[in-house]
Amino acid sequence: MSTANIFILWAASTTEVTLSPRSGGSGEPTYNPRANVTLLPGSGVANGTMTANIRCENCLSTWPSSESGDTAVAGFEMDPNGNATEWFWACQSGEMLGTDDPSADLGMHDDKGVIMFDLSRARFPVEEGVCLEGVNPFV
Repeated sequence: MSTANIFILWAASTTEVTLSPRSGGSGEPTYNPRANVTLLPGSGVANGTMTANIRCENCLSTWPSSESGDTAVAGFEMDPNGNATEWFWACQSGEMLGTDDPSADLGMHDDKGVIMFDLSRARFPVEEGVCLEGVNPFV
């Protein structure tokens, strides 16, 4: 996971979530302010479920290092039309973290796994009257 782009999400309050983009490494992932990510409207906590609508401007390759600003030497390139892209997930149970500081110290996850996404089918809705039926946000 040394070149991983990591989206970490937690409850900052009973209704708000915090998005912390982090870069992988050999220890706890570190907050990376050079990740160009935005938490969009509609994100939050409702009925015990956290939702994050995220826009990422530089997610097709390893994010620039938070220290140097250079891209990692052994980075990755994501295929925006890949029909089987591998994504890792992890979660931690317990009390909400209760902070909106994206560089907050985190505990170790309780569970983890891998999920496959078909990015070639990724779409977002477009306004009525626009000629496109849907646009792949990765290309």
